[in-house]
Amino acid sequence: MPTATSIVTRIATLDDLHVLAPLFADYRAFYAQPYDADIAREFCASGSRTVSPRSFWRSTRTMRGPMR
Repeated sequence: MPTATSIVTRIATLDDLHVLAPLFADYRAFYAQPYDADIAREFCASGSRTVSPRSFWRSTRTMRGPMR
């Protein structure tokens, strides 16, 4: 049976820190900053990054399931 892929996008919350922090640490490393998961986690968790209407994180997830 063929499968379909759905993409779900939503505003990220503090519950997503376990995914966002390593991604942001990789982003920093790409720009020649030291890889530091703790610094990335603190940055992502700061209130100005998670609640500001001008600056927010998006979480996107791919979901596979049967085609209907």
